[in-house]
Amino acid sequence: MATVSAADSKYSSAGALTGAAAGSGVMDKEAFLMLLVTQFQYQDPLNPMEDKEFVAQLAQFSALEQSMAMNENLERMMTMQQEQQILYAVNYIGKEVLARGYGISVSDGGKTVTTVEYALDSAAVKGFINILDANNDIIVTQELPALGAGVHAFNWDGRNSSGQPVPDGVYTIAISATDADGQLILPDTQVGGIVKGISTYQGEQYLTLSDNRVVAIKNVREILTPSTAASAADTTDTSGAAGDSGAAGDSSGG
Repeated sequence: MATVSAADSKYSSAGALTGAAAGSGVMDKEAFLMLLVTQFQYQDPLNPMEDKEFVAQLAQFSALEQSMAMNENLERMMTMQQEQQILYAVNYIGKEVLARGYGISVSDGGKTVTTVEYALDSAAVKGFINILDANNDIIVTQELPALGAGVHAFNWDGRNSSGQPVPDGVYTIAISATDADGQLILPDTQVGGIVKGISTYQGEQYLTLSDNRVVAIKNVREILTPSTAASAADTTDTSGAAGDSGAAGDSSGG
């Protein structure tokens, strides 16, 4: 019958611990402590562990424990930060926001279309505005006149190149221009809307607008109370038609 010596037990025990640690890729403090105790149990009495080696291992254990505690604290801080961001984002609901983006919407049978603002860093001699549908197909192209540097507004009539009203939905606007030297200018585009909800995706906070467009909170540039005109329309509308009231709200959001 085979026998197992103390030395064999030493190496098998230590091997099991180190093997488990290697398999997981991380040695936690419990595994480290068990390994240290195992070394004490099976060390050679005639050649005990040197004081320096013992102190070094204790220092490693202390560093490991501090590192784990720091990671736990960081995780708690990140969780708290995400919770605070959500609570902060709730304040956006019901507010009108202006944010960097390219999504515009048509609603209420084409009566309500998002207004777009775009900024030119320098004067443009010509430019084009393309509006794309959900399939990224261009449905209308409009040529821009010569424009100076600054902020300009674009109001789409909600019709395609044939002059036909487009279906309600979300569309994408792409604006480009060239200066006097033929250099390409890519305007900074800004859209607006009224916030109806918030969401989180991969650590980022997003606002859902009343027409179901989505903008990132980090892209919000201005927060407004819905315009007086929209509020008055909502207040004086006694027909009971929710669609008319909603259209007034969306119109102010653009």
